[in-house]
Amino acid sequence: MSPEVMERAFSLLNGGPGPFRVQLGGGEPTLAPGLIRLSAGFFEKAKAKGRPGSLALQTNATNLDRAAVSLIKELGLEVGVSLDGPPEVNEPQRGGTRKLLRGLALLSDNGIPFNVTAVVTEESARTLPELPLLLSGFPTAKALGLDLLVGKGRGGASPPAPHELEKAALALAQRLSDVNRLRRAPLILRELELVRDAARRGARPFCEACRRRSLAVTPDGSLFPCGQAARDPGLAMGTVFSREPPQEELEAGDLAGPHCRGCPLEGRCPGDCPTRLRYNQGNPRLACSLYRGLAASIPGLP
Repeated sequence: MSPEVMERAFSLLNGGPGPFRVQLGGGEPTLAPGLIRLSAGFFEKAKAKGRPGSLALQTNATNLDRAAVSLIKELGLEVGVSLDGPPEVNEPQRGGTRKLLRGLALLSDNGIPFNVTAVVTEESARTLPELPLLLSGFPTAKALGLDLLVGKGRGGASPPAPHELEKAALALAQRLSDVNRLRRAPLILRELELVRDAARRGARPFCEACRRRSLAVTPDGSLFPCGQAARDPGLAMGTVFSREPPQEELEAGDLAGPHCRGCPLEGRCPGDCPTRLRYNQGNPRLACSLYRGLAASIPGLP
């Protein structure tokens, strides 16, 4: 991304109220430390206009070294790490697992909190309960999020069977509870908190993109409603220099339908990522299976 495009992207923050969050992704953003530092400068200018905000880095952690960690600390970046499971799963899906784990150790040794996002495939679903154990060795690990496989791109991975995912989700929640009894700060499972929140308050928009309150900017300056929608011609929203309405509307991510009957979360479901539903041809079964498994771990949930 050129400095000109980046500056224009940050200028879009001037048009909204309340706090904002900017996430730097890729590719691998730690390969361009100069652009990270440049973005931090634009970020501070945006905050100076009166809006509180946060700047986050999404990394595979394989390129983290002392220089990168020092930059993260200096700039006060939030950190998200992509990790799909234990080495025998992460290595074929992503590679570089040894370097990744060394990067997590560097973050923890330097007191830098981080969140982990795992892509759930047929292979990784089997080892979901092992993730809390793997992360228990890193005191600054804060949260774990699960991204169900999206049928977009050229990857060769397959989604898990719904009944296997439901069992794995329940086992994951139970294992997480065991691990958190031994941790000073509990490890948060994002989807479990979504289920708890929806059970208390009822269904709400799944994400900021559903509320039309997010934008993704690609290196050439093209705009999309979120990162997962990037380079989808139907959802293109112009550029940082000239915004345009998308050709197609992004759906709300509502999972309601005949399959909801008898579900403990009927009428109070967290919903699903609208772009995931779009690229998975509207099939809600994976998200439903994930939520049902997690709901089964919550005492007193009817």
